[in-house]
Amino acid sequence: MKRTNFALVIIATMTLLTTSQVWAAVRVEPEEPAESTAETPGPAESKAAPAIPGERSVAFRTIGNKFVTASPSNALDLTGVKLGGRQTFTLVDVAGGEVADGHEVRIRYTPRTGKPSYWVENKLGIRRGHSSDVFKIKRVGAKVALVTATGKFVAPPIVVNALGVTDRLEGALLFDILDTLTKVSILKSADQPVPTPPSPEKSEAAP
Repeated sequence: MKRTNFALVIIATMTLLTTSQVWAAVRVEPEEPAESTAETPGPAESKAAPAIPGERSVAFRTIGNKFVTASPSNALDLTGVKLGGRQTFTLVDVAGGEVADGHEVRIRYTPRTGKPSYWVENKLGIRRGHSSDVFKIKRVGAKVALVTATGKFVAPPIVVNALGVTDRLEGALLFDILDTLTKVSILKSADQPVPTPPSPEKSEAAP
C-alpha cells in the first residue's frame, strides 16, 4: 500500500513538472494594435526652394484657358486645362532681375524625379531638351508673346508633341504668365508715358 501511494505521488509530481514546462515553453505574443481604416495621408508637398534672384515659378496660360504642359518624351503641348505640376515651369531672367518687356529668359521644367529640361527650338518647333535656348519677352497689350533665338514667335502646335513657331506676330501664341502661388500675372502694368516737360521759353535778348 505504501509503495502504491509512493508511486502515485511520483506520477503526480512528474505530471505537474511536465505541465509547467509546457506552459513555460509557450511564448505569449503581444496583441497587435488594430489597423486604422483611415486613409494615410500622402507625402507632403515639397516646399519651394528659397527664391533665387531672377527666377519665378510660373504657368503659361493661353487662349481658351489652356496651359502649356510638359508631356512625356520631352513634349510641350496645350493639353492642360488647370494648373498642376506638369504646367509649372521656372522662368529664369537672364539679367537676374524682374521679368519685363524685352527681357531675355530661359524656361525650365523640373519633374519630381529625373533631370530638369528646358524649352528649346528645333526642327519640330518648341520642345524640351537638356540645353537651354533664350527667349525674349514681347509685350502685346496685356499679354506676352515669346520670341525665339532665331527671331520667330512661339505659336500654336502644328505637329504633335511640340509648340509651333511662326514668322508673324499675328500667328503667335499670346500668354498670361501667371505666378503659380497667386495665379496672377507676374508682369507689371505697362508704364504710363512720362509727359515731356515744356521747354522753357527763350528770354528776349536785352537791347
